[in-house]
Amino acid sequence: MKNTVKDDYRSKKSLALIWKVITGRWRIFMESKVASTAEGVVFMDRSTMFRQELAICATRYAIGRRIPFFMSLDKPPTVMFEFYEGGRLHGNFLTSTLKEVLQEGAWQIRLNGRRPVLGTLPEGKSAKELDASTSSEALLMNIFCHPELRNHSAFYKILGLDEYEKPEFGVTGNVPLANGRTDKGEIDMKLGNVLVMAKLAEADFTKRPKAHAESYRDFEFTFDANLLPQSDEKYYHHQLIRSVLAASEQNSRFVLISDARRPDLLHSWWDVMMAVNDGNLRRRCRFVLWQELAQFAPLQIREFLQEKYGIL
Repeated sequence: MKNTVKDDYRSKKSLALIWKVITGRWRIFMESKVASTAEGVVFMDRSTMFRQELAICATRYAIGRRIPFFMSLDKPPTVMFEFYEGGRLHGNFLTSTLKEVLQEGAWQIRLNGRRPVLGTLPEGKSAKELDASTSSEALLMNIFCHPELRNHSAFYKILGLDEYEKPEFGVTGNVPLANGRTDKGEIDMKLGNVLVMAKLAEADFTKRPKAHAESYRDFEFTFDANLLPQSDEKYYHHQLIRSVLAASEQNSRFVLISDARRPDLLHSWWDVMMAVNDGNLRRRCRFVLWQELAQFAPLQIREFLQEKYGIL
């Protein structure tokens, strides 16, 4: 009993210390965001606020379960996880999911092959994209590679599927260009004939020069360019534009998975959908919330999503 009390005390003490470090870094970051206006308004976009919320959840999750982690040196900082217990466990993955990933060749390559994080880590630390607590792909794999999900047909109906489809990650979009070549940009995941884009803490859908978007063979046919959000030189939400074009070319459906706490991303979604000319293509595109997926997922996934990401 005494040992339990001591362990609880140490855990709380560690949490308090780490929490002090995290909030300190966030305070410094926030002070740098004070707008130089007469009103002295503090500006912070939704993605930044959401990253802070994810950092809080990830820290509590790690300390509560005694999972090793460290903080990146980014501004704002990101909670980073790594393999432990001789490579059998990873703080960013459910044990059941990780076991499946490590046994499936293509999934394992994806886990170990993502780009390394450079220049933002403490000395002596290394990490890759899927080690970050804010990684939307890690979240995607945690759910769709989980072994119990195969028996939950109601879950797949949300995505427009009748039954389980084995996920493929990082598939090539193969969007035709006007010059006869193809844009081989990646699609996050493919489930049967459904192309999936996952978003979590990303700031936006990126923007590209107008000449780049207009180089797609079917751009003018697919979109009313006047309705697309744009500046004088660039179109906004490039990733959505490219994904819609990929769905059109492959005669597939396109699903965006985002979070209910990111209405800014959903506004961007609707802005692009309003510019799609073909009503049939528009009907093949939909968005789904992580919160909706959680409702129909197995209990272990639901509890994981709530505890680690605050997804209710």
